[in-house]
Amino acid sequence: MIKISNDQELLEAKRALSSLSEEVDNSKNRPTIYAVLALITFFIVLASVSVSPVGPGTFIIIWAVCSIFILLAISSYSKKSKKSKAITIISDAIDVYQKEQADLKKKNAEKKANILFKDSFKVAGVAYRKDKLNLLIKSLVDDFGTDYYGGLSNKEIEEYGYDKVWKYEGYFTLDVNLAPEPDNEHDHNAVKVIANGYHVGYVPATQARKIKVFLDNGTPYHGMISVVGGPFKYFDYLEDKVRTDKTNISLLADITFTRK
Repeated sequence: MIKISNDQELLEAKRALSSLSEEVDNSKNRPTIYAVLALITFFIVLASVSVSPVGPGTFIIIWAVCSIFILLAISSYSKKSKKSKAITIISDAIDVYQKEQADLKKKNAEKKANILFKDSFKVAGVAYRKDKLNLLIKSLVDDFGTDYYGGLSNKEIEEYGYDKVWKYEGYFTLDVNLAPEPDNEHDHNAVKVIANGYHVGYVPATQARKIKVFLDNGTPYHGMISVVGGPFKYFDYLEDKVRTDKTNISLLADITFTRK
């Protein structure tokens, strides 16, 4: 099952849904047309044989044309069926995400009075600390297991036409610590990001100053860090098979400071 985790993915899902729906609409009569052409060709074969004998060469040519139309009809129907299943899956994912967001907004409204500051950001400097990133991912694999790609097999990804099934989707940790680093040579407002005990990067400079004020005042906080990007699989409609690709791995941090 596709899981939408942010608004950007929701936008991509809606675009994919629109594109698939348009493709299905444009090709909805194609299988029927091919089937009718195959049937017409078949009757031509019968008529040709009954009216006058035809040479084996002519018969083979006509029968080949008929077979081609049959194969085209089957292929078109199969592709249409896969795209229709993909539309259903994406539609369900959009509905689930929008319901989750509605519930989340309701909960946030109830908690808003206790929240002083909340922010989400990509952890800076992850690319320069790949050793720590690898250790973090290893620890998350120990926690979540090796049920990569949402537990979907290549056959399931092909059957439902999934797009970008991430290897580490759903891998996260709540063991998040922020630590000021006043002796940092580049920025005395630098704030280290520590996940599962590993220093994986820094709060981006644009947010570090404000977050450091809360840390210096001893304001309580909680956070979550999720793995974003990395290897992913997708169904290639042109090649009619599952492919594997990858992007750079990054870490998404969600930090919330609350009243004491």
